[in-house]
Amino acid sequence: LGAEEFAKKMAAWYVENDPGPAAPTWAAPQTDLADWQSMVVPSKWEEQGLDFDGIAWFRTQVQIPAAWAGQDLTLSLGPIDDRDTTYFNGEPVGSTEQYDAPRTYTVPGRLVKAGANALAVRILDTGGVGGIWGTPEVMTCKPAGDPNATPVQLAGTWRYRIGKALADATPVPQAMGNNPNVSTVLCNAMIAPLEPFAIKGAIWYQGESNAGAAEQYSRLLPTL
Repeated sequence: LGAEEFAKKMAAWYVENDPGPAAPTWAAPQTDLADWQSMVVPSKWEEQGLDFDGIAWFRTQVQIPAAWAGQDLTLSLGPIDDRDTTYFNGEPVGSTEQYDAPRTYTVPGRLVKAGANALAVRILDTGGVGGIWGTPEVMTCKPAGDPNATPVQLAGTWRYRIGKALADATPVPQAMGNNPNVSTVLCNAMIAPLEPFAIKGAIWYQGESNAGAAEQYSRLLPTL
């Protein structure tokens, strides 16, 4: 899929599978968080007792000094596994697809008010660990035009709510590219060309990125 087509398919997938954007959206400042659970951020959520693949929403309040009201802000969250859409006072301010890419977004000044502001992050984890997993010092918010301003620290206890488990969702669209972990990439590129040949034996070298799913190979290798 091209970038534009992939973005459209992902947007449609979220509409179908994510309850968070439905009115009242879970990103809205007035959202009742009474039944949301708590988690220390940053962390890999499996380390906090959440063994989960799918959509989860995280929320915190950002206390903005009065002098910053109406100014553009630079919001830094560090890496998020796998994909995020980040909202400030209910409006999206950025999204990233790469699990290890540091998130840095600009919050437009029209959304910034003195006092408490709602920061929400929708996370889609498609396997392995998940969460906002960088280091505390990189999680900050400060005026975009003032590099000397003392940043507001964002690490701490956040609230979270499960959207939908991956097992209960429709298949997630895949951007093919050269990612060896995407379905069909290795098969079409490395296995299909061997089909015309008679094979007497094979030497299999297995990587370690999915060592946590070792049991799957009792089915995958005989199938191959």
